[in-house]
Amino acid sequence: MTILDSSVSDFDCDIPGAEDISESISDDRARELLSQYEMQFELLLDEPSAVEHFTYHLRRNLNQEPLLFTVAVRNVRLAPEEDKLVLINSIYEEYIREGAASEINIDAIVRRDIKERLSILQTLVLEAIEKQRESLDRNSSTVDDLKKESFSKTKPKESFFKQAFNPRKRIDEKENLLRDQSIEVIQIEEPSEPKQLVKPTNYNIFEDVQQIILRELKEDAFPRYVRSQDFFEFIKLKGVKMIQLLGKNITQEGRNALVYRPRDFKSDAITDKDIIFILKLNEDSLDWEPLRKAKRNMVNREYYTYISKTSYAIGDQINGLQLGKITGTLPFSAEEVLRSIVRQDTSKLWDANSTHWEQVDYQKIDSRHPYACCHTDYEMSTGVPMMHHRYSLQLSTVVYDTERKCYIWVGKSLDQPLARDTSHMVKADFLYGYTLYKINSKKMRYVHCVYADLKNNMISSLFRTAMKKRETGLHQGFMQVCKLAQENGFPRPQNDCGLLTSLDDFMAKYLSTDSTGVKTWDISKPSD
Repeated sequence: MTILDSSVSDFDCDIPGAEDISESISDDRARELLSQYEMQFELLLDEPSAVEHFTYHLRRNLNQEPLLFTVAVRNVRLAPEEDKLVLINSIYEEYIREGAASEINIDAIVRRDIKERLSILQTLVLEAIEKQRESLDRNSSTVDDLKKESFSKTKPKESFFKQAFNPRKRIDEKENLLRDQSIEVIQIEEPSEPKQLVKPTNYNIFEDVQQIILRELKEDAFPRYVRSQDFFEFIKLKGVKMIQLLGKNITQEGRNALVYRPRDFKSDAITDKDIIFILKLNEDSLDWEPLRKAKRNMVNREYYTYISKTSYAIGDQINGLQLGKITGTLPFSAEEVLRSIVRQDTSKLWDANSTHWEQVDYQKIDSRHPYACCHTDYEMSTGVPMMHHRYSLQLSTVVYDTERKCYIWVGKSLDQPLARDTSHMVKADFLYGYTLYKINSKKMRYVHCVYADLKNNMISSLFRTAMKKRETGLHQGFMQVCKLAQENGFPRPQNDCGLLTSLDDFMAKYLSTDSTGVKTWDISKPSD
């Protein structure tokens, strides 16, 4: 599903990719359909008009190079064999070479590796051409005999013979084509470690960097695009068929995935249902409203906050409240951010409301507990004068989704008392998640969503004010703790309330060499 974000209001009427407007639909119809479909990045790449429009949107935000690079690499696979090297060289010159016109942002080590692989590939292709020529030379006498025998009785015109039977000429033409297309065999300035030569038919030298770029587009640029006014106008003009081509209908699945009941808080285990609930909230939908309305020509922010339009009630016993979601990007890897934010001694730098967070127990994986769990004593200030602190005994764990390539720190409050005196506080119910999506070694995307029943009638305006404050505090706090950890090389913290240990147990159980090595959660499955 998609969230409509009015970050771009000066939309052009001449929309690339939307020339055919015979299927156009109204604003209300577009919103209705977008609330029923979840846009899929992979499906967009297979639809030329959508790719064209996505490129247009990125160009308006001066960030079109990654998508153009991705499309160019995909085109290499479809090109005839004799054209592949020419296309690969043009991709290198346009996007990879340092100082290129449309240079993409990749590590220097990755750039050097591509340079070396291209040099090897060029050499192998030219060597293959030379071997073909040598083979023809060795068999030239046989070829001459065949020509004499075939044309001894009826001699054709010389011009016809030259055109119909001249394989050597075709080989020469192929070599000249490669050399004439400004393909310079790249020389490596310094010797590197010996590499195994790739086969001449293996032209996929951009595979590693393409995976990085695709992940960055999928986790960062694409979510921004489907929330933009650009995309909304494009969908209005292209109509129902385009929505069906680009999205997956999740109407029924969405309702099922958000069924959560009070008894789930009574469970002393983190279950698949808890994780699916968080992953479902992470997704875009029209129910999420941007907290801040972006101004015209405003540069994209590093973080955004959304408020649910719907007031959710978990079952019939817990108050209906709006949900909050904060998402942003950080210039660190997902692993570096995870090690930074689980540190107990610096947690207050990003969770300003926290006044106490302490591990009291640890539950290992067993027949009743599919995931290892940390039991923590949590206390928080609401930030509202004259209001008592809130507390809860929380259950939390960290898992890894191999398909989504993200770490999920999920937690919930338990319906159990604390061992210490809580007479001066009020018990609260929480269900929260911090999901850390991998983009590359120097960039990640986080999504924090939370259902918090603080047992008070917080009006909508006060809730929005609280989320604005948390938005800035969370992002700036994440940056601060990451920079502190960076000074020491992002060491594994010893005081993490057992969270990284829970991840270790998860990896050993589900992603070890003895297992399938794959673990993901299907959010389309109905919950119990």
